[in-house]
Amino acid sequence: MGVEGDVYNPTAPFQIDGREYLAARVEKRNIFWEDANYSPKTVFFSRKGGAWTPARDVPVFHMMEDPFKTFIAGEFVFGGVEVFKNEGSFRTVFLKGNCPKTLKRFSVGPSMMKDIRLVELLDGRIAIFTRPQGGKYGKGKIGFITVNSLKEITVENLLKAKIVKNNLKENEWEGVNNAKLLESGKIAVLAHRATVDKKGNKHYVATSFVFHPKKKTVKNFKVIATRDDFPPALPKATFLKDVIFPGEISYDYFLYTGVGDTFSGVKKIKNPYREFFYRRP
Repeated sequence: MGVEGDVYNPTAPFQIDGREYLAARVEKRNIFWEDANYSPKTVFFSRKGGAWTPARDVPVFHMMEDPFKTFIAGEFVFGGVEVFKNEGSFRTVFLKGNCPKTLKRFSVGPSMMKDIRLVELLDGRIAIFTRPQGGKYGKGKIGFITVNSLKEITVENLLKAKIVKNNLKENEWEGVNNAKLLESGKIAVLAHRATVDKKGNKHYVATSFVFHPKKKTVKNFKVIATRDDFPPALPKATFLKDVIFPGEISYDYFLYTGVGDTFSGVKKIKNPYREFFYRRP
């Protein structure tokens, strides 16, 4: 894809003003969080003639991991995990604009919280999935709250999210990677579920479920992809060899995911939600 480093944890492709983009995390293979020169970045790519190359007219977001995107009230909303190496901390940041070239930050999430995802509901409100961790939340559980506008996406409000009951085992954690509206007004959720074994090896799978925003219930939970669904390749480290980190399911049901923290994978899947995505005009 024309960049220095591994390209992984991508969004699905999307179009704005007739141009096709995707965003992904870019990182050098031999650099880890513990290293002083740890420097992840998020890069937008554009496609021409079937080839993805860095979009040179779009800013690179340094010290940002695991991008996500959506559209709310007709506006492009983008975010990722901003890391602070010197402090050993991170937070989710939110930006908006007409296109990737015009993105401006408008809010941030709580310290040490990843996997915050947004989706616009039929009535214009914004559904938000959060992922508190630590203490009673363990390594991470999914929270849910609704707000009336992007202005209400604040640390205070995000911390009010209620935990979603999803039969999570004691040694497991999970988080939402993407959310899309369904024709019924329910939410199609793409998530990950993970464990770590006694040797320190991490195990991640991609999951999906349908979420009822009023009843706050989970239906049709399933595992839709594992590491074995993608070709062999060296992971960033041995303990990441069984890791996939899903990014998004496209409207034509391709799953885009990171694999082993070194490359991006794409898998054609059957519609896991048993109803179709809702598309706003």
